[in-house]
Amino acid sequence: MSTVMNIVIAVVALAISGFLLPYLKLKLTDLQYDTTTKIINMLVEAAEQVYGAKDGSLKLESVKAWLKERGLTVSDESIEAAVLRLHADGLDWVSVHPGN
Repeated sequence: MSTVMNIVIAVVALAISGFLLPYLKLKLTDLQYDTTTKIINMLVEAAEQVYGAKDGSLKLESVKAWLKERGLTVSDESIEAAVLRLHADGLDWVSVHPGN
């Protein structure tokens, strides 16, 4: 009976390590990506509100500093993608708050 139990335990352990753990890691990675993307989008919108039509490099550095304060390091391309999404949606500060 102990041999059968050892085989069952080995099969279960193999299934967990071979299928379940990679699946959970993939899901966690997706969740981390989604969360990071949302944070970047919020920070880009905040920089747009704080700095308005000022120099883009100032806004970029501000977003990178805010991300660093939160323990996140992302590429400039990820931030630029958020900027492009913001402008494509027409949600820049000028269009949301005309006259400011």
